[in-house]
Amino acid sequence: MTIDSMYVYEGLLRYNYFPMVKEHRDDIPPLFSTEDFTAEIADKLIERQNAKSSKDKDLRGNDGFDQIEYRTTRFNNVLRLMHIPHPNPYARLCKCIHDNWDNIKHICDNDYSVIKPSRHDSRVVVIAEYESIELGRLVVMGRDRFPDDLMRYLDLSSGTRYSIDADVSSCFPSLYTHALPWALVGHESAKKDKKSGHWFNKLDSCQRYLKRNETQGVPVGPATSNLVNEIILCKVDEALAKKKYKFFRIIDDFKCYAKTREEAEAFVRDLEQELSKYLLLLNAKKVSISELPLPAKSDWISDLMTRLPPEENLKAQHVAIFLDSAVTLQRQNPQGSIIKYAARVLSGKVNKDNVEVYFRYLLQLTFHYPAILPIICESFKKWLVPLDGEYLNSMVANHLEFRRSDAVSWGLYLLRLTKKKISVNLAKKVVDSGDCMTMATLLGINRHTDLVIEFVKSLRSKHHYEFDKYWLLIYELIRSGHFGSDDFDKYVEKTGLQILIDEDVAFIRKLSLLKRNRVGFPQADQK
Repeated sequence: MTIDSMYVYEGLLRYNYFPMVKEHRDDIPPLFSTEDFTAEIADKLIERQNAKSSKDKDLRGNDGFDQIEYRTTRFNNVLRLMHIPHPNPYARLCKCIHDNWDNIKHICDNDYSVIKPSRHDSRVVVIAEYESIELGRLVVMGRDRFPDDLMRYLDLSSGTRYSIDADVSSCFPSLYTHALPWALVGHESAKKDKKSGHWFNKLDSCQRYLKRNETQGVPVGPATSNLVNEIILCKVDEALAKKKYKFFRIIDDFKCYAKTREEAEAFVRDLEQELSKYLLLLNAKKVSISELPLPAKSDWISDLMTRLPPEENLKAQHVAIFLDSAVTLQRQNPQGSIIKYAARVLSGKVNKDNVEVYFRYLLQLTFHYPAILPIICESFKKWLVPLDGEYLNSMVANHLEFRRSDAVSWGLYLLRLTKKKISVNLAKKVVDSGDCMTMATLLGINRHTDLVIEFVKSLRSKHHYEFDKYWLLIYELIRSGHFGSDDFDKYVEKTGLQILIDEDVAFIRKLSLLKRNRVGFPQADQK
């Protein structure tokens, strides 16, 4: 279903700006929010900055802005580098998408794309509703999409003998921004009309402005990048559809069904050729052709779910046995998000008889599989189980060594939820890591802010790109009145952040701690 331009504008700014495209929004702790960054405020920022640019030379010229780095941990513990753009160029990109939505909205009607812009109850524009794809079978966390996925599998695979899996190599980091005009108006027209005033060239330049005006790569995290990806890969889908292939695509993963081996190989060749028109490559290591039939659901899911007893009989020993099975299956299937899946399944079945084992077992696993930390935090708000603060400190320190921004942020968040002390030594390690979002987490939980302030003060003599890499820290410290200086005041004024301060836009929420009730860990008061 096509959505209107204002829904897209508000959604991109307020609900799909920080790394929050997953259904459970577990890339980043709920301390962080962009809901205050409305379309009206973004318009004010752009209008005032445009007025300044007409009088004075643009602040950055063709340099563009830098962005915050944020490292998230996949289920196999491989790091994924994500980015949080500066509000100034991000607002401009969102506004450009809004103004030209009529020329872009066709991506919402692409039947071959499973995850595309659409209307959601949470008011986001894009939800990445999957954790992993194994032979094209969708693994969804938290809600059952299996009937829809099964019907797609049965419809497309009917009468075929082979399935093909292929994905784009490092898709978002490889996207070439000049390919946007190619996809929107065609190679010939785009190369003929290179004037910056054309709407499609404006979209290209706004995308580049997020990242030092570079043409290679779009940030992983904000949903604007998902839209850019859809614009380009939509043209690839169209070309493959014209050749009558039976396929679908989930972000950058293609799944096709073929009657013959020759047809399967032809699909791979044609896909590679179409991608090359936009300077994209196939990931050769992930191209596979398999003979049908194949089960509609991953073997490990079926295996794991047979080990889960009925909810009414779920005792502590059953939880332990179920998680034992998940650990065993995870070792046998390293590319599956098995432990996270198991933790999510159990989170809705926790009761007073098994809650302590559930938490203690999962906490032990957080050393090895930090992707389950968001589930632990979510469950802790319902069951206030006493946790070991010393263990939590050591767990966070362990993830710091691996530069896992998300694990450290969620670990610090959990420490504050549990009202445990965060050691000065750990806080110093967080600051020494230079990780913006983990330091921002310290600000959000109001712990060791003096160390964060000293770090930010050390940036005064740095290049403006360094300011951009820590814009959230600079912004929140000035907004909350912790300090001000000529260098930082000039920065927030020239880059438009002062407008957001004046409008009282908060990107870090105050943490409301839960009250412990008399029993210790039954259902918590959620008022």
